[in-house]
Amino acid sequence: MGKSVYPGYGEVRHFKRLPTCGGIEALNARFGRFDFERHAHDRISIGLITRGALRIAQPSGNEIAGQGRLIFFHHDLVHWGGALNESGWSIRTLYADPGTLTRLARPRGRRRGGTVDFPELVVDAPQDARRLRALHAGIEGEAPRLDVEVRLLDTLALLLARYSKAGSEPRAAGREPQAVRRARDYLEAHVARDVGLAELSAVARLSPSRLVRSFKAAVGLPPHAYHRYLRVRRAQSLLRDGLPVALVAQDCGFADQSHLTRAFKRHVGVTPGRFRSA
Repeated sequence: MGKSVYPGYGEVRHFKRLPTCGGIEALNARFGRFDFERHAHDRISIGLITRGALRIAQPSGNEIAGQGRLIFFHHDLVHWGGALNESGWSIRTLYADPGTLTRLARPRGRRRGGTVDFPELVVDAPQDARRLRALHAGIEGEAPRLDVEVRLLDTLALLLARYSKAGSEPRAAGREPQAVRRARDYLEAHVARDVGLAELSAVARLSPSRLVRSFKAAVGLPPHAYHRYLRVRRAQSLLRDGLPVALVAQDCGFADQSHLTRAFKRHVGVTPGRFRSA
C-alpha cells in the first residue's frame, strides 16, 4: 500500500492483514504531536519504536518507550499517551488475537486454559528489536508468502517464550463488583443503542455518580468511553469481514460515517476505510 497522511494523526506507511496466520495485522506508522485518549484494544499488540519516543500512561503508572524499545500491550489494557516531544514517534506493530498467541505459546510450556500476559510493558532488547524490524520489512516487501508466514510465527513464538508470563490464568471476570458487571454486560449487549446513564444506573442498581466512580475504578474507563470502545471493537470485526464503512457506522451506533472515522482513528490510528482495504 502507498503512504497516506491524516492531518493531526499520522502517516500510515503500511498496513496489512495476514488471514492465513490467524488474521494478524501489521502496521507501520509515524505520528506527530498526537495524543491517544484512554482506550483499549481487542487484540494483543507487540510494537517496536523505530524513531522518537512515545509516552505511555496507564492506571498503574507511566512509562517512556524510546527508539529501539519493544512494547507489549495486553488486550483490553486501558492506556493513553502520545509523543514525548514535537518530533513525534514511528512504530511498527503486530496485532494478534489472544487465542492465536495462546496457541503459539502452548507448545513452549503454557498449560492448557492459560492466557498470554506480559509482566513488562516496555522492554530493551536490541537483538529481538532487529528481528521484529526485519520481519516487518519482509511483510511489506516481496518475499514469498510461505517464508513470511513461517518467520512471523517463529518470531512470535520466540517473543512469547522470552517476554510473556508463562502459565498465567485467564483474567477472572468475577473480580469486578456485581453492579459494574451488570452495567458492563448491558453495554456489551446494546453496543449500537444510545444508552443513557439513568438507564444504566437502573440496571446496575447504583446511583449515577456511584456507578461512574465504581465503573471507572473496576474497568479503567468511564461507562461512556467503554461503550465507545465496544463500538470501535465491533466496527473492527465488521470491517475485517469486508462490510462497507457506511453500513458499519450505522450498525455500530455511530451518527454517521464521519463520526465512526473520528472515533476509529483515535483508537486504532488508521481510518476505517484503510483498515478495511487491508
